[in-house]
Amino acid sequence: VLVALALIESGMKYEDAIQFIRQKRRGAINSKQLTYLEKYRPKQRLRFKDPHTHKTRCCVM
Repeated sequence: VLVALALIESGMKYEDAIQFIRQKRRGAINSKQLTYLEKYRPKQRLRFKDPHTHKTRCCVM
């Protein structure tokens, strides 16, 4: 779930994040976790604006 949240925060749709994770680990997310991810709204914490280009970039810490 934490990887899915990081992917969602970086701009990926939750469906795409789940599909990406399940390609690597079959059955990785159960129904309770799926419901949580469906309702989750990103807070844009892993993104920042580049002051030179004004483009949004991903910031992984």
